Amino acid sequence: MRKFNNKFIRKAQSGFTLVELMVVIGIFLGLVALALVKIPQILANTRASGEIGELPGITAEMQRIANNRPNWSTFTLDSLIRAGAFPENRTTIPTSGAATAQNRWAGAITFATGTISNTGDIGRLTYSAVPMRECKSVVLGTAQLFRRVWVDGANSGTVGAGTAVKADGQQVNEATVGTACSGEANTITFDLPK
Repeated sequence: MRKFNNKFIRKAQSGFTLVELMVVIGIFLGLVALALVKIPQILANTRASGEIGELPGITAEMQRIANNRPNWSTFTLDSLIRAGAFPENRTTIPTSGAATAQNRWAGAITFATGTISNTGDIGRLTYSAVPMRECKSVVLGTAQLFRRVWVDGANSGTVGAGTAVKADGQQVNEATVGTACSGEANTITFDLPK
């Protein structure tokens, strides 16, 4: 029998080679980069979809509350909140002082009355601090509920400021929405009929 010198017997290598390790790290970094790009888009789509789903309920409840009144002139945001027009998770109702509401982006929701034909014939909801991507989705997804829609890319929070993206009796102008929702934060004014 032949004896083998143990010094010269090589054991099989275990583990990764440097090249294999670099390939695995490259794939991992590629997946992380893809996730960093896609996750904000997915979150934005989720928030916009939530608002598109919630806004019809808010407007229907506001119209139900205002049903027995001749116009919107007697309403305030406080009275609409206290009457239950907004989801509880969007409102703050203090024991004294006016109730307030916030949208999904922590921007203020305000209410004012407006006029198209007769005094107070529209209620004007204003959503501030709406990000660009969500602004476009929310406007396009809800414009059919409203008589007019305005977008202010400067996010001034001013009711009816900015660009009219839906005129009374018209369809929403998609090209104008794309241009109007240009700010990092935007204000949207929705003119709700009685």
